[in-house]
Amino acid sequence: MKGTRREKPLHEIAIEKCGFYLPEHARYKYLLNLPEEKNVDKALKEAMSSIEEYKAELAGVLPQDEYFKLTRTDKTIPSRLLRNFSNIPDDADGDLFGQIYGYFLSNFALAEGQGGGEFFTPRSVVRLMVEIIEPHKGTVFDPACGSGGMFVQSATFVENHRKATGAGLKRGELGWDSG
Repeated sequence: MKGTRREKPLHEIAIEKCGFYLPEHARYKYLLNLPEEKNVDKALKEAMSSIEEYKAELAGVLPQDEYFKLTRTDKTIPSRLLRNFSNIPDDADGDLFGQIYGYFLSNFALAEGQGGGEFFTPRSVVRLMVEIIEPHKGTVFDPACGSGGMFVQSATFVENHRKATGAGLKRGELGWDSG
């Protein structure tokens, strides 16, 4: 409908089709490719503010000021963090971000994370919990979902069980609820 009076802006189409719109300056590749002289922590804060504009449910939730703390001792930390994640393949699957979160929490911020009320359950413990509850159908409820590891492990459990039995997962058979 481009060029007609029924033409819609890209953000309206994205929200209608996907439920979410990410402005260009809030996208990872944009932030990753900022010139060295740009203030990356300020760009991250602006990106989060823009995200909140298009997704009101996130207003006041995103950690907009956390990146300023990182730059107290070294202004390059935010851009280095962005570069560290740049080699993650686009087609990565499973609980990759949960593993990254766990790595950082266990190696760098365990005391800080727990002091702020954040805890990390090791994958082996989550896998054991999933094996015990055997989530073949119904809803998996995880009120403190963190990185979503329980959901990923449950989906993996169901997928492996379906492959072993030759049965297919029916749409909507297993739901997720993060409380």
